[in-house]
Amino acid sequence: SGIHFWNPPSEWKPVLRSGFYGKYVRSGMYTKTGEGDRITRWNADLSEGSYYDVYCNILKLNLQWSRQKRKPNYNFKIYHDDGVDEITLSDEELDAGWNYIGTFYISPENAKVELTNKSVGNMIFADAIKWVKNN
Repeated sequence: SGIHFWNPPSEWKPVLRSGFYGKYVRSGMYTKTGEGDRITRWNADLSEGSYYDVYCNILKLNLQWSRQKRKPNYNFKIYHDDGVDEITLSDEELDAGWNYIGTFYISPENAKVELTNKSVGNMIFADAIKWVKNN
């Protein structure tokens, strides 16, 4: 389905776009921004507990024609063995594509990342998360 720039959905909705991550199907999700009441979640199937670098894939759209000039910020919750880190990344500090979030010791049962719809922009996109084991 396409992106409804003028009226983003009030729930997370799947969407296809060439800028999303994927080998065959480049898909992600998007929703209208809000107070953080909507959450999307990624879980990893890790083989062992270790230090992992966590990355998020970001789709950037040029919305210069839009009246809404505020760009989104991304509010992630990274679950790891020492608890949960809440990390906010602004659009200005993120590149299109993969972005490093941080390094955490993560056991298989704790391998989870959440993204909320809390943001200053009009809509927010959820694409992909990856965990890269440190050697």
